[in-house]
Amino acid sequence: MKRKNHRLTAKSVDPHELYERSVQDPEPDVALLSRQFLRERGRTSRTLREDFCGTGYFCLVWIRSWCDRTAIGVDLDETTMAWGRARHFEGIASRMTWRRADVRRVKAPRVDLVTAFNFSWCIFQDRPTLVRYFRHVRSGLKRDGLFALDLHGGPDSLAKMKDEHKMGGFTYVWDQGALDALSHRTIRRIHFDFPDGTRLRDVYRYDWRIWMLPETRDALHDAGFARVDVLWEGYDAKGEGNGIFRRVDHAENEDSWVAYLLAWA
Repeated sequence: MKRKNHRLTAKSVDPHELYERSVQDPEPDVALLSRQFLRERGRTSRTLREDFCGTGYFCLVWIRSWCDRTAIGVDLDETTMAWGRARHFEGIASRMTWRRADVRRVKAPRVDLVTAFNFSWCIFQDRPTLVRYFRHVRSGLKRDGLFALDLHGGPDSLAKMKDEHKMGGFTYVWDQGALDALSHRTIRRIHFDFPDGTRLRDVYRYDWRIWMLPETRDALHDAGFARVDVLWEGYDAKGEGNGIFRRVDHAENEDSWVAYLLAWA
């Protein structure tokens, strides 16, 4: 989805737009999950629930990807949802449902697919709470449904560091705080810098636990999912991620990696 590039400053910027441009890339995710579901279940997935939906940008791309797809967006931040509702859903509002609710207790129709992306589910700090959330997701899926979540790992995911990316008109800064070795609790922040020297600090702040892949997969099994697949990203000739994710049974622990977990009902 193309967006107009205009000169941005800390005073003129819209933080939600910057987040969508720098953090989210829903098109390949929707395509990936559609292929995986079709191959595994032999039918097209049509109904989605996006937990921690924010502006509903993923829901928007999902709805537009197929003529009869519908979505339910769940979040606690009414202001953020209102921004997305006003900006994105003209002409397709009837196919989008909003729920201001805790994802652990939301009531909604059963769906083909539930997603929890951008590591949002890491707000859950202890295993019993995490398993209860996963169980609630399982109860909200159709009999052959799929729960998809992403996970960041590798030594770099545990280190105190900053990572900067020039995005065209602004710089996205991912700021990882120190990790508590006993609880794996950490604070992560997003900042934005602009060519005129102005800055937006702590625009988004996350109090997370960094979960390991094996313990997350075990928690999904304990929540009742029949099978959990790991989709691992390949690398190009320069050793950088190539954006191609395939199912794997073993993987080398690179310095930094992002994987998808597909939990099948």
